[in-house]
Amino acid sequence: MIITEMGGKFCVTGSDYALTVSSDLIDVFLAGESVARLLPASALNMTTDDNLSCLTDVDGADVCFSADTARGVFTWSVKSSLWDEKIYTLECFNDRAEYYITVKGHGRVDSVEYFLRYDSKGKKLSGQQEFYEGFYPNVFEMGDDGTYPASEDCDICSTLTVPPMFFHTFKIAGIKPQLTFALVAEMGEHNFTRLSYNAGMYLSTDQSGHATVDGQWTTPKIVIYTATDNYDAGDRYASLYFDSGICPRGDEGSKPRFWYGPIACGWFEQQACQTPDCKWCTWMSKESLYTDMVRKLEAKDLHPRILILDDKWMDKYGTCCASPERWPDLRGFIDRMREKGIHTFLWYKLWCNEDIPDEYCVWDEKENTLVCDPTNPGYRELLREVIHRLISADDGCYNADGLKVDFAFTQPHGRSVKTYSGKYGAELLYEYIKLIREIAKEAKKEAVINASPSHPIFASLVDHARLHDYDSKNRRTYEEFVHRARIWGTALPTSLIDMDGGAVSTNRDVMRFLLGQAKHGIPDLYYASDFPKLKLTDEEWARVADEWKRYSDKCDILYGKDELL
Repeated sequence: MIITEMGGKFCVTGSDYALTVSSDLIDVFLAGESVARLLPASALNMTTDDNLSCLTDVDGADVCFSADTARGVFTWSVKSSLWDEKIYTLECFNDRAEYYITVKGHGRVDSVEYFLRYDSKGKKLSGQQEFYEGFYPNVFEMGDDGTYPASEDCDICSTLTVPPMFFHTFKIAGIKPQLTFALVAEMGEHNFTRLSYNAGMYLSTDQSGHATVDGQWTTPKIVIYTATDNYDAGDRYASLYFDSGICPRGDEGSKPRFWYGPIACGWFEQQACQTPDCKWCTWMSKESLYTDMVRKLEAKDLHPRILILDDKWMDKYGTCCASPERWPDLRGFIDRMREKGIHTFLWYKLWCNEDIPDEYCVWDEKENTLVCDPTNPGYRELLREVIHRLISADDGCYNADGLKVDFAFTQPHGRSVKTYSGKYGAELLYEYIKLIREIAKEAKKEAVINASPSHPIFASLVDHARLHDYDSKNRRTYEEFVHRARIWGTALPTSLIDMDGGAVSTNRDVMRFLLGQAKHGIPDLYYASDFPKLKLTDEEWARVADEWKRYSDKCDILYGKDELL
């Protein structure tokens, strides 16, 4: 990296980017051209004392700018309407630049608006950008792949990648490298749910009063770097976490053979077999249906190593006791499946307060309901009993071999969320998944946590990265799940990829997906029955069975025989 000075401006030249830095501007250059002009200012807005509204952080006009060219560090000190002291820092490295804000004072941060300044009248002042397309690594059931026009704001609350990797990367007309803005926080500081992009060229987070300043606080960093494409931007994002030691990459050691599947899950089977007198397909989660599903699969020469009992095998979501009408002997069923060489996973719904005492919950203003607080001591003790009962082989327990953890997107949002520990957003979900994992592994060390967070801090917590639901209307199921496998595989590099069962469309679309799953992860089949608009032929089922056999034989060679077989 080379730094020179000319006329009060400092020119920083890195390996694949350049900056000019002055008292009032950070100008980012790629291929010799200015592509983003950033104000070296940010607003750290506070919540009010009642935590119902926020106060706007307004900077004074005077700026004290300094440069340490030997270290590549630039600072701007300003007066703030809310904080006793406020300093902006830009650290330059050969391959990236890192920007963050340090404040002194007391208060709860409502949001951080990076590269934005409010004038004395409350008007927003920001920079400029030359981007034509942005990408945020978030996917939706309808097939949105995360791309968006950079001329429009991107303020997404994730529903499948919860949380996503917090970065936006941009394409620039006529310039090959992309420019990426990534939010990187230390462990304990991910008290937000999103990183929003504003086309006026600023970014913001939503701490919503859950990041507390009591003396001094430094914000999460915005790291600026280039990337060859969207996936490379994700690879570099994950590396910022793993290589710096913020979090581990996960367990790279050997895994039990059964973890590799194949998987059969009954979610779509419950829909396919839904009867007119059954109002919700969740009520089809019953022993007779799953017994019959396994029989149908075996008749098609399909032999799953994992069977997932889906929503709603339990009587109440919160306490997770097997429904006495639909699952009168869940332990007996699971043990019978074991005799067939099939490991049973149980679907588990996060956050749901059904049959949970109100005092163990917090208010979610987004959904206008109570949800469980995974940091509340009372709920943690209750959860310990629940998860042990689901996984343990002890008398009175169900002896399952894994949990399919779902509904992360129902996490509580807003200023009114008051958890026992004060944690919020990605940090609160991290505590939840971590606790579930710890209890499950204590009961059975080889138990699998199958879940869908898509951020590096979860890499050591998730055994199976589940790629989640898909509508299939676009007739590109295979391409959609290959894309998802790249995203989740980047964030959780040591997790096995559960390809999930997102295909109930046309025969061609479904077959392309089912026959291509093994190239990217664990094959997962959600049904054995016909649908009104989808009926696979005997020949097509035989092709799927052949693919499963090739995959299973390969896994047997690579990872050894399953102890149940």
